[in-house]
Amino acid sequence: MFRFSNWVSGTKFNGVTEREQRYAHHMARAAWYGARIILEQVSPESRPIFDFILELHRACSGNWDAIVGQVGMERDQLQQFLTYAATFLSNVGNHYGSGDQNLGFLSDTTQSSYYPGDPVSEEEITMVSRILEQNSILPENTRIRRANNSADDSEVLVASVQRDDDASRIRTFPTPGLKGVIRLIRGDHSSALGNICNELTQAANFAANDTQVDFLRKYAESFQTGSLNTPNGFETGTRHRALTSRASTEDGFKNVIISNRMATESRALQYPFIDPSEAETFIKHKFPAYHWLVVLHELLGHGTGQMMVETEEGKHNFDIDNPPISPLTGKPMPALTATVWGSIRMILAHASSASEALKTSLTC
Repeated sequence: MFRFSNWVSGTKFNGVTEREQRYAHHMARAAWYGARIILEQVSPESRPIFDFILELHRACSGNWDAIVGQVGMERDQLQQFLTYAATFLSNVGNHYGSGDQNLGFLSDTTQSSYYPGDPVSEEEITMVSRILEQNSILPENTRIRRANNSADDSEVLVASVQRDDDASRIRTFPTPGLKGVIRLIRGDHSSALGNICNELTQAANFAANDTQVDFLRKYAESFQTGSLNTPNGFETGTRHRALTSRASTEDGFKNVIISNRMATESRALQYPFIDPSEAETFIKHKFPAYHWLVVLHELLGHGTGQMMVETEEGKHNFDIDNPPISPLTGKPMPALTATVWGSIRMILAHASSASEALKTSLTC
């Protein structure tokens, strides 16, 4: 049986001022709306599953035992469903993972919501990423879709409240060889982002200081327009104190350990595959092992080294003729011909999958 830890209990919530309560309320609602975007990114079926769980909860008014008599479900079947629902909701999707959701490149055995519609080749993704880079467009809030009835045209869907419903407002870029065009279309996840911006605006009315107000306004403006790197955009907002951490466009050194969440997780009954004879030993060492795993992940994964990249066409951030020597292989370090995370997210997805799979196996 999964237990939901009530770390935001009524007692603790009532211990803050009314202004702080209202700020937290609107920030939580913004996150709730954002969860629907995450669900759509995890898998095509995640959002319908999410809606089904919520509707079933509403139908029985939260009294899950009532379902047993109404639909003829056995009690152990109900328990199995609740275990699945708890795992799904805590993971925000049906692809279980700790950390990244590992949505890699499409293949015969994988799926990805980053590339909706007809299959998009690896070459097309690389080409589109390069053109976005050349035009100073960050790809972190975009998806790639092949245009209808065209083998040469691609569409880059930009997450934003503002929609490019009028064709005259859509920016276009020629592809190499002028065989086709890339259309930059704003309005992906428009409805959810509109709700998020409304909640962030409401939260700003109850902010504790001008820094919070500035941060919230920059986020809202970025979500409205879809631009991440304007003077008042998302990247600028990350430079101010925030409640959560975002990975790929975070400004500066990212090294975060949410120790209270880790401690809460360690007390949850989440070890159904451990033999009873080993349960005591597992419980004793689970949290220390997980703690050091995260420490090493943050320090070594996020805090060391420098990515060797081609910063722009023909230019590198290292001596291409005399690259550093790997201390592990004794051979020159290979370079990645990419300048931004979005260009290499497909490459890193496979390496990330192995890393996160190891972390999950040590913590589940």
